[in-house]
Amino acid sequence: MIRITSAVLPVLLLWTGLGAAAPPAAPLLPQPFAESDEADPPGLLDRIDRTHETWSQQVMDMGVWLDRLFGGEEFVPERSSYVRLRTTALMREGGSEVEPRLQARITLPNTERRLSLMLEGEDEDPFGRGVGGVQPDPPMLLRSPGDRGFTAGLRYLSELWKAVDLDADAGIRLRSGLPDPFVRARVRRVVGLGSWELRPLQELYWREQKGAGARFQLLVQRSLGGPRLFRSISEVDWVHRERTTYYAQDLIFVHAFSRLNAVQAVIGVRGESHPQRVESWFVNIGWRRNIYRDWLFAEVRPELLFERDADFQAEPRLFLTLEAYFGNFR
Repeated sequence: MIRITSAVLPVLLLWTGLGAAAPPAAPLLPQPFAESDEADPPGLLDRIDRTHETWSQQVMDMGVWLDRLFGGEEFVPERSSYVRLRTTALMREGGSEVEPRLQARITLPNTERRLSLMLEGEDEDPFGRGVGGVQPDPPMLLRSPGDRGFTAGLRYLSELWKAVDLDADAGIRLRSGLPDPFVRARVRRVVGLGSWELRPLQELYWREQKGAGARFQLLVQRSLGGPRLFRSISEVDWVHRERTTYYAQDLIFVHAFSRLNAVQAVIGVRGESHPQRVESWFVNIGWRRNIYRDWLFAEVRPELLFERDADFQAEPRLFLTLEAYFGNFR
């Protein structure tokens, strides 16, 4: 165990010492369609189509911004290289934990930016499930501590057709010094329905230690006006070897103060099919902002966790995160 003071002090020093407010940023969202200055204005149907495209792009842009700011990369369309270094301190009654994490994607040259090298120091959420609902793969389902490890592999990206992408991964996870080869293929799509955006994802995977499985995720989001966003993430993960299906549902509300400063509130539930029951649910609210330029971030996230093993008694917890981002944060 690490004393709480030793876990919190570096974050607080950086927060207070470097926390100058970011310079005013451009609006997060595109402005609504403006009146045309042309002598011959477009027809009504043309204006409706252009307004629809503007607002659809607005929702997509804000979703990509949210994924980048809060640490997710699941639907970021850009294929550029980046490195994230993250340290999270979890404080709760009885002690504290500190977990570092490395996540990197290096686009290989001469591959038309389709092939990239993946490196992850922790391929699962360090505390057993996604915190905030936008963690990278695999997201927010119940996991065992034995799933933790280091991952290295190659990822191939391809656009099947407009708004439909395919990516395939192959590599090795190291858990407790034991290699765990894996392969995975995912198809994802982005569908705009007026002010709503849908992001269905279907994944097939195989791991030496876990076996074969299939995962389906549906992300639905819409702008609530101005710098506010609502997001729902539903997920089902079927594991063949365990003959068990895992479920997850998150409802997320975001309010942005600037491009690099936002609050995110989450209500989530986790369950499984064998037996069919709810295992836990939680509610948290996180404030994340840059504390130095546009590459060093800090986040404070208090949470109440209700687990079946504790008879669903509330367990207060506090997450403190310090993250450095190397790459093109836009």
